[in-house]
This record gives sequence, C-alpha cells and structure tokens, in this order.
Amino acid sequence: MLTSRTLRVVSLVSGLALGGLVLIQVFWVQKAYRFTNEQFQNRVTLSLISVASQVYRYNSDTTSVREAVTPLGDEDFLVSLNGTVPPDFLLNLLVAEFRKQSILQDFQVGMYDCFADSMVWRTYSTKLGPLFSGKPPGDAVIKKLPSYTFSGDSHMMVVHFPGKRSFIARELRVLSASTLGVMVIMGVFIFVVVIVFREKRLSAMRQDFINNMTHEFKTPISTLLVAAEALKKQTHTEDGNRVQRYAQLIHDESMRLKTHVEQILKIAMVESARNNIDKKEIEVGKMLHSVVEQFNSRLEQSKAQFEVNIDLPEGLRMMGDQNHLSNAIFNLLDNALKYGGESVHIGLHAQVKSGRLVVDVSDTGPGIPKAVQGMIFEKFYRVSTGNRHDIKGFGLGLSYVKQIVRLHKGQIELRSKEGEGAVFTLKLNPLVP
Repeated sequence: MLTSRTLRVVSLVSGLALGGLVLIQVFWVQKAYRFTNEQFQNRVTLSLISVASQVYRYNSDTTSVREAVTPLGDEDFLVSLNGTVPPDFLLNLLVAEFRKQSILQDFQVGMYDCFADSMVWRTYSTKLGPLFSGKPPGDAVIKKLPSYTFSGDSHMMVVHFPGKRSFIARELRVLSASTLGVMVIMGVFIFVVVIVFREKRLSAMRQDFINNMTHEFKTPISTLLVAAEALKKQTHTEDGNRVQRYAQLIHDESMRLKTHVEQILKIAMVESARNNIDKKEIEVGKMLHSVVEQFNSRLEQSKAQFEVNIDLPEGLRMMGDQNHLSNAIFNLLDNALKYGGESVHIGLHAQVKSGRLVVDVSDTGPGIPKAVQGMIFEKFYRVSTGNRHDIKGFGLGLSYVKQIVRLHKGQIELRSKEGEGAVFTLKLNPLVP
C-alpha cells in the first residue's frame, strides 16, 4: 500500500508533468496561430500587390507597387490604387488573385473615389459568389480606417475579411482539440487525486474508528467475562454483597455496551433514511429546559460551571424531531464537558435573531485548531489529543449533530481559536406565530 508521502510525491510529479504538457501544448497552439496568421497575411498581401499592379497598368501608372498595401489589423488591408477602376472589374480581379493564393474566404471591398468623395462597397461570398449589393461592412470596420487616408486626390481600396479568425481556428482544430484533450486529462487527474486523498483520509479515520471501537468494546467485555467467571466460581450464595457487586458490575458494563451500540446505530439510522426523522410541532423552550435538566445531572461530579440563558418568546414552536434535536444539543454540551478540562465554563444561549432560532453552545476549553475545523463534522474524525483513548468516543457525535441539523433544514457553525474555547451555533427555523 502506498504511503501518504509516496502518494504525494507521485501526485506532485505527475501533476507537474501534465501541467508542463499543457503549457507545451498551449505554446504550440499560440505559435501555430501566429504562423498561420502571418501566412494568411503574406498571401493576402501578395494578392493585393498583384491586383494593384494590374490596376496601375490599367491606368498606365508606372508608380511602384511595393508600398501599395498597408495592413490595418488582423482582418483589414488598405490598398492605394492611384486611379479609378470599375468596382465590379476590381472585384473580379481580387477573386482571381485570391484563388491563385488559395484564399477561399468571404471578403468585402470598399473603393474610395476622391472625385465623388464616396465609398463603393462590394461583397464576395464563397457560397453565393459576387454580391453587387453595395452593403458596407458596418461601423466597426469603417471606424478602423484612418481618416487622413481619404483626402486630396487619393484613390484607395479597403479589403475586409470578416471570417478570418474562424478560418484560422478551423486550420488549428486538430491541434486545439489535442490541447483541449490534455486539459481534460489534467482536470480528470486533479479530480482523481482529490478523491484519492479524500478516500485515504476517510480510510485513516475509519481505521481510527475501528481502533477506538475495539478499545471501547474490549474493556467492558473483559470486565463482563471476569465478573461472569467470578460468579461461576461462587460455591456459596450466602455472600450476598459480593454477588450483588458482581451483578451491579455486569449491569453497568452492559449499559455501557448498549450506549456504544446505540450511538453507532443512531448515526447509521440518520444516514440511511431521512424518513426516520419524525417531525412534529414541538415547544422549543420546554425542549431546551429538558436538555438543561438532563445535562445538570451529568455535572453532579464535575467542577464545570454551566450558564444557561434561554431568551425565547413564550410558546415558541417549531417542526422537528424532539428526541433527535435534544440529543444533538446534549451531544454539543457533552463534548464541551469532555474536551474542556476540569474547570471548564460551559454556556447554553438561545434566542431568536432575524426570524431564526439561534442556539449557542460555548465552552472555555482548549479550542479547536483552525487546520482541522473543516473536518470535525466528518464521520469518525477525532481531534488528536496525544492519547488516542484518553477521551471516550468514536468520532460520531459531531457528525450526528450535523446530520440532524441538516435534516431540519438548519445550519451549524463553529467559531474557535486555539486556547480560547469554542462556540457551536445552531440556526433553525421556528414556526411563525
């Protein structure tokens, strides 16, 4: 079985390898995008230079065409024509030159005539062919055109490729798909690692539970066996005190076993079926005073101080299972007593805030380390106290409390600092009077 250290090292190395692979894939996608974009730009530029050269010859212009083409961005190109030319003839020239360069993309061309001070637009669709509608590409494209370009006696042409980015994305779809696949694998890997570590932690807590349970059951069972053996060896029944002492011992240890079994069955019952919660209308104040009375009997041989402040409207009621709610609050009080030390100060405060019943169970004990506060409500988890069995229990109490509160559509919160005690807050929904 892999140790936690080995598992962490393997996960870290694997994660770094997958992360590096993702970064490499992203790098190659970006590089391929730049290469494809530059290739497209170069092919368009060559085509437009060829078109400008033909227009110059058409107008008997001997000006060099080397500086005739100016890219305006990823999708737009500005071409100096130095003369007039029929728009439809120019469109056909563009289509022919683009086909030579395997540029099979939709485009729009706008021609500026300085004599008329106007733009004439033509559109070419790979599906429909030339469209002589004269429809401009929209304000977004026109705003990109430098205003100083169309002044004086200039004759200019603007070519716009509305689907260029989609074209490049299609060209890179295989590489992009592989990168996406690696990212998915990375995500699945992270998910599996999280699940593995969670299961490993649950396995450790489950093993801790088994160890605790073995210890808790082993002691009373051993005591029962000793008492039973002693009773078997009694040859005379005149010693009633001894028989009574053994009988009382058997009774006490049997009740101890019964308590442990009931605690385990209780949490199993709550998790197995929500229908086991028998919700009825209960009076909150009476329920809390019953818990206080029960807990006071628990404090008879303790030095702990218990402060009660139940400030609730008279007759406040709620829908719930009184037995389970009482057990949940008693469990919180019992935990405060068990973990708080000999002279712990325990508080039970109940009030209505913002329309909700708020019950605080506080103590002045050692508090709960922040690092483990997120795990204390998990089944089988117990905060380490140095001695595994110095405080009896299976790590089911707080898990049981959380389950009960959830089944009553409430919330449980914890506020604690190490060395400053802890406050558990239950927020429940009372019935509106």
